[in-house]
Amino acid sequence: MLTPSATTLRIEARDLDTDERKCSELRVPAPGDVHAQRRQLCDCVGNLHPEARMRSFAGAAATFLDGTHLIVAHYPDLPKTGRVGTQGEDELQTALFGP
Repeated sequence: MLTPSATTLRIEARDLDTDERKCSELRVPAPGDVHAQRRQLCDCVGNLHPEARMRSFAGAAATFLDGTHLIVAHYPDLPKTGRVGTQGEDELQTALFGP
């Protein structure tokens, strides 16, 4: 499968007090693998929300929190890759929470 040279990165921030939402879309170089995705998500969110810290990463998406916002960053154009973890962790998650 060919990887596109550029893709869209969508960053959605929700104010935890007021529920106000702000969405930003960036055109970025397509990341080559899940590690490059994670790095790029952190860099781009960090530029917009310097205090944000990553809370989770899975399926070409990540969540972040800062003092006042829940931030979700994802690649709407890329296939979902799933959470990076061991096979045992995935089987345990499925057993506990279903597919």
